[in-house]
Amino acid sequence: MAGTRGPYCSGSKVGMASWYGKDFHGRKTSSGEVYNMYGLSAAHRTLPFGTVLRVTECQRGKSVHVQVNDRGPFVPDREIDLSFGAAKAIGIVADGIAEVGIQIVESPSRKTGSGTLTERPTLAARDRSVASSVPPLRDENTSLHAPPQPGGGSRFLVQVGAYQIKDNALRMRERIAQYYTSVYIETHETNISLFHRVRVGPYASEAEAEAVAHQISLQVVEAEPVRPVVVRED
Repeated sequence: MAGTRGPYCSGSKVGMASWYGKDFHGRKTSSGEVYNMYGLSAAHRTLPFGTVLRVTECQRGKSVHVQVNDRGPFVPDREIDLSFGAAKAIGIVADGIAEVGIQIVESPSRKTGSGTLTERPTLAARDRSVASSVPPLRDENTSLHAPPQPGGGSRFLVQVGAYQIKDNALRMRERIAQYYTSVYIETHETNISLFHRVRVGPYASEAEAEAVAHQISLQVVEAEPVRPVVVRED
């Protein structure tokens, strides 16, 4: 659980992980893939689809490799959403959330000698060894920022909130429009209902979007604090 950093996460990007399961099983993820709750996948707000991550539970040192194929979690204090299979592999199903270390193992594409892009082999084609104890990580320079993508086409959005009631989304859009002209509502259907996402952007860099998200949290004062999150535009 959250608290003092566990002994197995030195050098990693550390954050809180949660997991999602049967309510989404068999439905399409944000990447278009069908979600398999028993597989080894993850949702992340900003990393490119296809990125392979090593996720390590900080207290006991169990780790698993997962592939990013979905967007989320849309909660500011959560870093990653794991599939049920990945959460089970590192022993966090019962707790629901846990502190984890996250490292990029492989980006979704690479350049060949000819300079052309070759898609990374799918994780299913790799050796998917399940959870194992690993020694403390020592690379203090590890970064979880998305690696530069060929062509520099990645853009980022600020999601201010997601509302089941459209009128609430419209009111928030009006509030945000006082400060930003690039605000819009994107409607997204989940297994629960339609959600109306109020978003601002896009921005050319994650850092720029993060700065806007912070500014919005200061500009918009509601009964409960507005907690924007940054997501990659796919």
